[in-house]
Amino acid sequence: MTVQQAPAYGMRQLRTPAVNAQLRRQRRAQADAIVRGVARSQAGRPAREIRQILTAALRQVGVRPAASTLDTLAAAVSAGRPAALPDDCQHR
Repeated sequence: MTVQQAPAYGMRQLRTPAVNAQLRRQRRAQADAIVRGVARSQAGRPAREIRQILTAALRQVGVRPAASTLDTLAAAVSAGRPAALPDDCQHR
């Protein structure tokens, strides 16, 4: 006789690959929206301030771009150029 274990719910619940892909797409869309919002509202400010704002905001959605990527984004926003995350950003 075998005993089946009840399904786990909550933070330890295993996710299917489809759910993981959907979460990754949602996180990516949130990160893109954050970068666009920062670019709109912070243009002309020093790149150092913009980098700190981007780091804090992207950390909240679980995206950790490389330091060089953050520097590039901050410089673009500071100069008023369009800024977007590259496709290879790290997600938690």
